[in-house]
Amino acid sequence: MKITLLGSCSGTEPFPNRHHTSWLLESDSGDIDVFDAGECCSHTAHVNGIDLLKIRNVFISHSHMDHVGGLLNLLWTQMKLSSVRKLPAPSVDLYLPEPELGRPILSILDLSEFKSSCMKVGIREIHAGEIFAASGIRVEALPNRHLGGIRPSFSFLVEAGKRRIVYSGDVTSWRELIPFFSAPCDILLMESGHHVPSKTAAELREAGIEIGKLVFLHHGRRLLDHYEEEIEAVKAVYDRPFLAAEDGMVIPL
Repeated sequence: MKITLLGSCSGTEPFPNRHHTSWLLESDSGDIDVFDAGECCSHTAHVNGIDLLKIRNVFISHSHMDHVGGLLNLLWTQMKLSSVRKLPAPSVDLYLPEPELGRPILSILDLSEFKSSCMKVGIREIHAGEIFAASGIRVEALPNRHLGGIRPSFSFLVEAGKRRIVYSGDVTSWRELIPFFSAPCDILLMESGHHVPSKTAAELREAGIEIGKLVFLHHGRRLLDHYEEEIEAVKAVYDRPFLAAEDGMVIPL
């Protein structure tokens, strides 16, 4: 079982060698679940040897473009691969904060060479609490305040066997994730685009949150423009394992 980070950048201006936020969980059975689908997520996955036809679910935290910009092409690429390999139509469920997000995507596909009818796409609305449970994987959604209540936005807890992965999505504070910290988490995927990484790390340490590995992703200009300085600042206040995400990085579980 492993996590692959497909995109590590926030919605800042384009940055060399980084694409918008996306990551996936590949289970021991081979099933793949994708979390957020920033631009180029399908390209990064494919060139890193990931079989896109094994994707069964895509979970979208909120509707900002740096989290959904690659969703259309992901679906198109799945259809392209199934056509090239002469395989049955792919099937995927989209877990969306708003069902309306799926409709224009399917409409655009209908104008391309692979119509939405060429694959089985389920659209499911995310709500607070458990939203998926099958094959040893459980996903729970927690509303957060990133969009100020104007539009829905979510963080996720993923339980894979005995492993617990918390994905912040975009949040106003790590404290919004406290309901997920009732038990230790093996991986915390924490966005850095709206926060000072060293401040977040120090507060998590001081609060005694039990985290196996802290992984910063969704990087903003603070970290991207001053990478070494920001990493050293985290090291100065956080004496536990941590990583700053890179596109294509693999984290074994």
